Amino acid sequence: MTTIDHRLDEAAGYLHLAAAAAERPANDNPAPELRTIAALARATAALISATPAQQEIEAGIASSLSAALDALESIGPGDGPADLPLLEWHVHDLCRVAGQAQP
Repeated sequence: MTTIDHRLDEAAGYLHLAAAAAERPANDNPAPELRTIAALARATAALISATPAQQEIEAGIASSLSAALDALESIGPGDGPADLPLLEWHVHDLCRVAGQAQP
């Protein structure tokens, strides 16, 4: 496995972590915004890697999304997949939406 593959797997793992964090309060309170964030985070993770790295920590939505974005941004533009800028944009937009959805 290359460093780039590791970073992609790591980013996908953080997106799954963000989805799980969004689902926790959504189970107690059916907030459609949080369910949407969870679904979009999982869909974006699937675009990034079919083998997401398991993240052992429990973190909030914003910190997990930020960690996913950091992992993607650590890949050089010419080193990653051709759609890396689009994937980064998706995660960046998820960060924006999550910031608006959380009180």
